[in-house]
Amino acid sequence: MKPLNWVELSRQQIKARHGFGWSIQGIEKQNKVLIKIVYRFSTGGRTTVLTDIEWNTNNSKKFKI
Repeated sequence: MKPLNWVELSRQQIKARHGFGWSIQGIEKQNKVLIKIVYRFSTGGRTTVLTDIEWNTNNSKKFKI
């Protein structure tokens, strides 16, 4: 089995802790890739927050929601 990279592992941990609807992704803004947190409601609507935390393995502990 292929080991999980930090992105896959972080996504699995967030879903395990907080359940359905939570996700993270990297979004490029002003020559940086920042972390965007998304919550999807059971009705299909979404809400998002763009953080000022850079999307990289060194910051993975900063975004454990």
